[in-house]
Amino acid sequence: MNVTGQGKSIILIPGLSSSGGVWDGTVARLKNRYRCHTLTLAGFAGQPRVEAPFLETFRNQLARYIRDQHLDHPIILGHSQGAFMALWRASQNPDLTGPLVIVDSLPFLPAVFNPAATVENSSAMAEQMRKGMPAGGEQYLKGAEASIKSMVTSPENFQLVMSWGKASDPVAVGNGMYDMMTHDLRTDVGRITVPTLVLGSWIA
Repeated sequence: MNVTGQGKSIILIPGLSSSGGVWDGTVARLKNRYRCHTLTLAGFAGQPRVEAPFLETFRNQLARYIRDQHLDHPIILGHSQGAFMALWRASQNPDLTGPLVIVDSLPFLPAVFNPAATVENSSAMAEQMRKGMPAGGEQYLKGAEASIKSMVTSPENFQLVMSWGKASDPVAVGNGMYDMMTHDLRTDVGRITVPTLVLGSWIA
């Protein structure tokens, strides 16, 4: 956890395989008004991984951090998997967090590809992806390269994001994808009571 600035606390959570450094530009803009708590999830961008269940472990650690640091309803800003985590945390403890900023995320990822998706009919594919991630090697990196090129706007940033992906533990990446595909928050988000801003970006 990297803490910068002064003011009301805001927790910034990056997406799959990303470093907390993805928020550096955001922190530079906010640090004069907010105390920014920026983190990198376990197993990503060179951090040691934790064993499964990946997102449930982090969800509990996030609640513990908020309580241990005596943060008063911190704003939570998350991207992709980090935003999914923010939705899950706020739906489990509606009184613990402040406003949410959700960037490029949904409460149930498989529904993007199949409107009839459920946890039950998505679990086999999720498990196949989880098992295939560590074995994918160069194939996984090529897929990541194509995906990142469609989302990153400058060559310098592309190289930076790719370096985070290469430094991420493929087991952790697989566990993270599995958890997003086997947790359906579409009903749970109805318990969220804080103001929530949902943003979707598309540059392709």
